[in-house]
Amino acid sequence: MVEVRFNSSSLDSSACGFAGTLDFGDGTTQDWEITGRLGLIPMATHTYEKPGTYRLSTTARTSHGPCGAYGGTYSFTYESPPTPATCEYKFDPDRGRTYLYTMLPQGALKNGDGAVETSFKYSLLGNNTYVDEAGVRWTLMSDFASKEHQPLGWGYLSGAAPFRKFVSDEDSRGGSFEAVLMPDGIQPDTPFRGIDGRALTYAKSNWLVVGRGMPTYNITHPSGPVGNFNHLVDDWYPHVFKTPSEFGDRKDDRYVAPTHMVDPKHWLDYREKVEGLQKDFAGGYRYDAATGSLAKGTSTKDVPDYLRWVAEDLQGCAK
Repeated sequence: MVEVRFNSSSLDSSACGFAGTLDFGDGTTQDWEITGRLGLIPMATHTYEKPGTYRLSTTARTSHGPCGAYGGTYSFTYESPPTPATCEYKFDPDRGRTYLYTMLPQGALKNGDGAVETSFKYSLLGNNTYVDEAGVRWTLMSDFASKEHQPLGWGYLSGAAPFRKFVSDEDSRGGSFEAVLMPDGIQPDTPFRGIDGRALTYAKSNWLVVGRGMPTYNITHPSGPVGNFNHLVDDWYPHVFKTPSEFGDRKDDRYVAPTHMVDPKHWLDYREKVEGLQKDFAGGYRYDAATGSLAKGTSTKDVPDYLRWVAEDLQGCAK
């Protein structure tokens, strides 16, 4: 739903009135009229029926009083909400899905037209969102937001960043996954001098999973001024500066994240533990949140603290 507001800055708001017609860009229009008010004034709300890029515009005229009125336009892209993780994905270790333990998109990434993308060029004003084969949306980040994941020797004056960074939609816990796509044929830790001048393509899902600049799970999803600030505190600062124990490496224990963006072994270990839980549930075990353990008849298994949120989630899917 979109809310439209009128900005009235008249010094004597009681002396003026304004009117006009809103065009929501989907074939729907609405007349409006405002009298004797100052500030940001709600004009209308509108719900768009399907995703797309829309041009919202309004005419404006002074209906009475010594004031001027100005219309305006605004273009934006409405995207469908992310596909929730289904129980089928939660219990399927082969299809995986970022939701449980892998930081990588599943299969090819498709653009807004539904075609498989192979170039991935960031657009300041355009749509930078792609969808993987599991229905998860990934947003291509700017060069500035990708700088920590670039090959050694790359700088802003070197041209477009060769490693493409993506961030998944914000999850139910306020975080998100990162994924970094390298050009086809490029190996981790290849310096920029080994890439510069080459024609780069991105068709082979060459994801960065080891070495310098490896992506991680974001404790705080980098969205908006507040989200980006908290992301710097919760994610960027601990990684880059390897903060002392009293501040802590504030990567959430639920994800047992790689150590300072270099070591993927913890991800593999975490994946094995999650798959173990999946097998226990498939074998008839059920989770008791009060005791923090799995139970099947007289048999019980303790669940580590950092895996209990997974056990609770899988319990909700158990038949």
